[in-house]
Amino acid sequence: MKKPIIILLVVVIVVVIFLVSLLSDRDKGTEVYQYTVEKRDLMSIVSASGVIEPRVKVNISSNVIGEIVKLAVKEGQTVNKGDFLLQIDPQQYEAEVKRLEAYLKMSEIKVEQAKVNLRDASNNLERVKSLFQKEFVSQMELEAAQVKYDSAEVQLKSAREEVAQARASLERVEDQLKKTTFTAPMSGIVSKLNAEEGETVVTGTMNNPGTVIMTIADMSEVLSTVNVDETEITKVRHTQRATVTVDAVEGKEYQGEVVEIATSATKEGDVSVFQVKVALETPDQNLRPGMTSRAKIETDFRSNIFAVPLQSVVEREIEVAEEGTKKEKKDVVFLIEENKAKMVPVSTGISDDTDVEIISGIKEGDRVVTGPYRNLKNLKDGDMVKVKEEETEEESLEVAIEVT
Repeated sequence: MKKPIIILLVVVIVVVIFLVSLLSDRDKGTEVYQYTVEKRDLMSIVSASGVIEPRVKVNISSNVIGEIVKLAVKEGQTVNKGDFLLQIDPQQYEAEVKRLEAYLKMSEIKVEQAKVNLRDASNNLERVKSLFQKEFVSQMELEAAQVKYDSAEVQLKSAREEVAQARASLERVEDQLKKTTFTAPMSGIVSKLNAEEGETVVTGTMNNPGTVIMTIADMSEVLSTVNVDETEITKVRHTQRATVTVDAVEGKEYQGEVVEIATSATKEGDVSVFQVKVALETPDQNLRPGMTSRAKIETDFRSNIFAVPLQSVVEREIEVAEEGTKKEKKDVVFLIEENKAKMVPVSTGISDDTDVEIISGIKEGDRVVTGPYRNLKNLKDGDMVKVKEEETEEESLEVAIEVT
């Protein structure tokens, strides 16, 4: 009998403590942070991530099949236009050149022999024609001489055609022999090396690309190629200024401008993105192709305007007079007036990573509630509030996650 009474007393005590705590919290109000509104400038920013790329790069592939017998460069090495890069085994092509040179000479000899035969057949035909006119030979003998001449003429044409084919084959193999030696087509760095000495390279076809032996990149002109979300691509224009940071180069910002904007989207998971290229004005030796980069593209600018932290603007359902009482979701901020939260509808404009322009709804000197997020999301018009002085690291993280 005593045990149920004890349990009941414990429950009552817990409820009383909870109610006292709740009433105490209400008396002192919800703890919030504030921002005092003042005139300021604001730059609208579109942020996107991507990679560092050279504006010009060349993939070195082989047009002939063979083993790499000499490789003169390493990945990351700087080369000048015309520098020797590598050698593919030329022996089979050298042997084929010698064979075709001999074949060409034999074909040319056949042409000379065919010329002699044609000249003999021509002389014989003229002699037979003269004799035929004097009726010393028959019609049959004249026709035979004509046939012999025609045959010699055909043989000469055939021999000349054989020479032409032999010469074309020789030129083709000589070209292949030249292509076994690779030199740098431009100055730059060997940004990627995909082969080793002793490996065999293959040529490509229309449907199957050949072996890309190496890539040479001209790092004097560098791009940050970033993917911009489809919801923000309409804000991006050519020649807009941008600030680029590179993860591998700490503490440095590169200035640049937008030079290319893709006209069609690609998919990143379920999101459609557009590729935007930002040309860096002063690239340096720290940059390498493939490094992760982040660009902040300046899409708009406002001066002497009101702006508040992004997390201050929240959505609430507000009654609107339209065929009776109807509720719609509107952007609002909470002002602090006489230790109470006053909900005020606002119109927003441009924004950057942390702040948003307020076109209407607030005035200079207003105190706007900025957080903590867990308190702001449940704040109501007329709630008692108490201003806190400092924001904790945990609360700052909550705001950052919500803004993102």
